[in-house]
Amino acid sequence: MGLHLDGRHKTDRIREESIEFLSRIFLHARSIEQRTSYLSPFQSEIAGLVQQWANDTPQVAVMGAFSSGKSTLLNRLIGKSLLPATRPPTTAVVTSIRYDNHAHGILHYRPFARLTLLSPDARSPDPAAIQAMRQWIHDPAHFGIQTICEVDEHGHTSEVNRKILLRELDALDDPVGTGLPVQSLQQSPGKIGFLKRVIGKQQKLPTGRYTRSFEVTFKNRQPKDIDLSSDEGIKYFGRHLTEPKLALSLQTATCCFPDPRLQSLNFLDTAGLCSPVGFHKDVTAELINRRPDKILVLLDIRRLDSPTNIEALKVLGRFISAPGDYRQVTFALTFWELALRTHMLEDSETELDYDSREERISVGRKFAAAKRKELVNLLSSSVGIPCESEPVVFTLGLGDTAPPEMKDSADEVWMHLEKDCSSWVGINMWAERWRAAEGCAERLIELYRETIENTEKEISHASETSGLDDETTRINAQVKIVSNAFMRAKSILRDVVATQRPAIPGQAHYLE
Repeated sequence: MGLHLDGRHKTDRIREESIEFLSRIFLHARSIEQRTSYLSPFQSEIAGLVQQWANDTPQVAVMGAFSSGKSTLLNRLIGKSLLPATRPPTTAVVTSIRYDNHAHGILHYRPFARLTLLSPDARSPDPAAIQAMRQWIHDPAHFGIQTICEVDEHGHTSEVNRKILLRELDALDDPVGTGLPVQSLQQSPGKIGFLKRVIGKQQKLPTGRYTRSFEVTFKNRQPKDIDLSSDEGIKYFGRHLTEPKLALSLQTATCCFPDPRLQSLNFLDTAGLCSPVGFHKDVTAELINRRPDKILVLLDIRRLDSPTNIEALKVLGRFISAPGDYRQVTFALTFWELALRTHMLEDSETELDYDSREERISVGRKFAAAKRKELVNLLSSSVGIPCESEPVVFTLGLGDTAPPEMKDSADEVWMHLEKDCSSWVGINMWAERWRAAEGCAERLIELYRETIENTEKEISHASETSGLDDETTRINAQVKIVSNAFMRAKSILRDVVATQRPAIPGQAHYLE
């Protein structure tokens, strides 16, 4: 914030100083937080920012409710069906789409995964999590499983007996003795009705069994590079993005494609917001930690105020802190051809001729204008921050039956994003990135303060206990080291921020 006011900073210099500053914050956090083989959430966030900021190419995240057409749009943009696009919730890994001189995909494995057996509705088991756990137990070597531990309410872990756990998972998969697995019940309306009748005659499902949490550690595996020039490679890559037993072991995925337009921007494909699949929530959280430069939000136009659209806009609210933040957001209303057809043939006072190109275009303009006004009202109520200027909105007809004039809608979105990003790359981009991450320094200082307070409590406790003079001396030395480190870090942070952030009225005591 304010970086663009100082002309002496060049883009490359800002990038280098920013990465150095973030790395310094990471090392300070690493030195005072509990040392484990895994990074803390704060450390992971900083490490992710370092990785992202090493790349000058703007990151455009594609967000929306599940099955809103995200993967379909991206496949249309790059001209090839590289990403799975089906009606059930699909993409389960944050997938970066970027440029390379040949088509290939890279899978990056995670060291561990935490999951619960409870679905997001908190009333039933999550069939995806149960399916993954069962597959991992059946063939741990194939999936690189090292340990499976249960996590208690205090965060302590204990390794489980896999044979016993497998029997318990089988019981969860048939919760009321119907002889039908949960996944089968969820895929058949008739079986769901049968299950409801059975439950109605019995006690409520013991959801306490589903709240169990597990931590699964994986063997160290190098990233896997997959050739995407063949249908077999594309299918293999897609399975890893969608099947729980494979997707849950992935940290991220990268899809490279030789489209020159990808040199000016990268896309991030994500799991659908409000997805019924439990671990998709973790994917959404990872996207938020990535802090994308631009956001493309897809909403189902057939009913803008649908529960899934409303929930998607609430998630968007986590990126919006002021009305000006909407300049980072572009909206795309999907299923336009279906909504317009319904409006012309059923919702209008008199039936209109949908087969007439001229009438479609004329009615479509008025219908789109009405939907834009509806969206502005939804943003105020769902995001909680008013959109003071009309948002950038596109209508997308991606279906095979869409009329000819709708076929180019995806290209129009691309041209807008490309133009928007090209005018924004440079100092302005780094100003926006710093504005989004300006709380990192304050959070580090707060971490120091919490550490000092906790250490002082240990001193007090040790002083009250006889025979612990050596322990008291050790803790006293520890708090002195932390206090000195705190003062040094605060001085460094103030100096760095002062050089990159010119004085702004009312912010003279930014780090006090």
